[in-house]
Amino acid sequence: MPAFISFLISLACVITIYSFVFKHFILILIFIPLIAFLLLISKKKFLILNLILVFIVSLSSFAQIKPYFLKSIPQNLYGRIISIMGKVNDYSEETIYPKSFVINSVIINSERYSGSLRVYTDQDFPPPFSNVTIRGTLNKVDLKSDIEKLTRCQYSMYSNEIVVDSALGYAQTLSKIRQEIIDRIRLSMKSEEAFLLISSIMGIYSLSNEERAPFEKTGTAHIFAVSGLHMSILGETLNKFLGYFFIFSPIITLIILLFFILLIGFKISALRAILMYAVFALAKTTGRESNNLNVLGFAGIIIVIFFPVSIFSISFQLSFVSIFALFVFAPFISQSLPNKFPYKILAATVSIQIFLLPLIAFYFGTFSISSFIANLFAIPYMSILVPAGFIQVIASVLGRQVSNFFAPISNFLYSILNSIIGYISKLPFSSINVNFSFINIILFFTILSFLLLILWKKKKMLLLSIAILVSSFVFSSFMPRSFTIHPYKLGGENFFIVRDTSSTVLLFFKNQDKQIFNMSDTLERDLRLEGINNINVILVAYPIDNESYSNALEFAKRTNIKIGYLMLPNLDNELIKIFSEQTKNKINLATFKNDSTIKIGDYSFILFSESSNNAILLERNKRKYLLVGCSKLFNSPFKERLNLDEIYFPDGFELSSLKDHFEFSKIYKY
Repeated sequence: MPAFISFLISLACVITIYSFVFKHFILILIFIPLIAFLLLISKKKFLILNLILVFIVSLSSFAQIKPYFLKSIPQNLYGRIISIMGKVNDYSEETIYPKSFVINSVIINSERYSGSLRVYTDQDFPPPFSNVTIRGTLNKVDLKSDIEKLTRCQYSMYSNEIVVDSALGYAQTLSKIRQEIIDRIRLSMKSEEAFLLISSIMGIYSLSNEERAPFEKTGTAHIFAVSGLHMSILGETLNKFLGYFFIFSPIITLIILLFFILLIGFKISALRAILMYAVFALAKTTGRESNNLNVLGFAGIIIVIFFPVSIFSISFQLSFVSIFALFVFAPFISQSLPNKFPYKILAATVSIQIFLLPLIAFYFGTFSISSFIANLFAIPYMSILVPAGFIQVIASVLGRQVSNFFAPISNFLYSILNSIIGYISKLPFSSINVNFSFINIILFFTILSFLLLILWKKKKMLLLSIAILVSSFVFSSFMPRSFTIHPYKLGGENFFIVRDTSSTVLLFFKNQDKQIFNMSDTLERDLRLEGINNINVILVAYPIDNESYSNALEFAKRTNIKIGYLMLPNLDNELIKIFSEQTKNKINLATFKNDSTIKIGDYSFILFSESSNNAILLERNKRKYLLVGCSKLFNSPFKERLNLDEIYFPDGFELSSLKDHFEFSKIYKY
């Protein structure tokens, strides 16, 4: 496995460079010895090549991370209408409006800044890799980690003033063809089935949150990311079909796949699949045997050399981990099962699900109990859907009438997928929110590797051991946590998650002089990542009116998380009455007074009469916590100075204004 070991060396090298740049010295102490160990165990004839690989990957990593050494855009430009120049990263990933695309190499007034910008627009998006000038209001995106700075956009802007300064000819042509395909599919097929096809074949986000929800609950949302599974199915289908007419069908298939990846965009998972297919095709053509792990390693090395930062993306991790499970773990499980095709499908599905379990729990905050059932249907069914969807795409290129001819077949096949996944998602306890940390991931794979080594010769004990491992991590991931207070910022609102082993409470405050934006999806994601499945009380601390429709209401209306009570300072607003009708028999509404004390489990929430929309005093087990919700100043209702254990306050709040009223031990700024 020389190529696979070289791939591991390149991964360790990128992480070492990343750790050096962002000063994570503990990781440096871990990965430098790991690189040395991998170099020692590699064969002597590959040692020089691996040392050259370390040098090349180090240079490539520095080149990609170097722009992040540049200074950030000055804060005085946030919220202002400005012009920005940059280079479009790739195709837009949406068909629904507003569309968005990403700009790198951000330039303002001839000065280059670090980071990237996501642009939202109602216009047609510019061609990929084109140089553009846009104009709009600049917004800052709060990023919590160094990895997010590498893999996510630091800024956002809504703009309809987009000027393409220069563009590649082939990119413009492909962009037009791509848009024509999308338009013809939408016109020839039924709405939801068309969006399913566009999402699953071209990797474009076309479904609404409600339409995607059943796939996310059942762990089958991976079919919307053009992955190695898609490319493998498409490659095998094309190769068999073309084999009846051409001698060099693998080469022709590879050319078609390369054109297809140019059309859909440079997805890392799809690029990995094409590289692997190219190696397998070359080996087959030359009559040489190929080692699966070496082929995987070769594809990984090429991607790491040209796109080193991609190793931090979820698509890279899911793609390589799933293929590793398929190559290494699935054959091992198959040995314990009858040698029949259905059992091979079962072994492959179970293997992939086990290896992806910690990653999905970490990134999406969910554990799908129904995912094994759903994927036992979805993965084999993709061998029908992918070729059918590709034929529909080709038909759309040929013309509207040809697209209309194949549309009934595509509608039928995708309606089956939608119906069955929708049914499975409605099963009791289909999905559970979990809080899965990075340490859990390391422990999971460490113990899994240990079990594989120990039980390699005891095949009968393997399945039982794996079942115990998975069950223990699943249960530990959503066990009740100790007492925590987590503040969050949310589109014109700030909210707190207050929870312990018995109660979970959400507190919402309105930011001063800021418009509230609908970010209920972000709220749902934050709660999912916290592993919250039940909320005792949601308390909105400010009056609801026609201009201040809280995210708490939108979230409560559409979430599947169980909510005990929604408490509001006023219930006589027309919007509240409409909301009450829409959520009848689902949510209990209650009101409160500004000077009251609300008791929930071990909590006592004291609402200040003069500042109920600004701060709340929390008492628990004789400890006191002041939760300040916005930067507006307030006067304490207490006549004597109050001793606080902790205080939480947002940016812009003058903490000195509280020193005459409170004494506090710990302060937390958010």
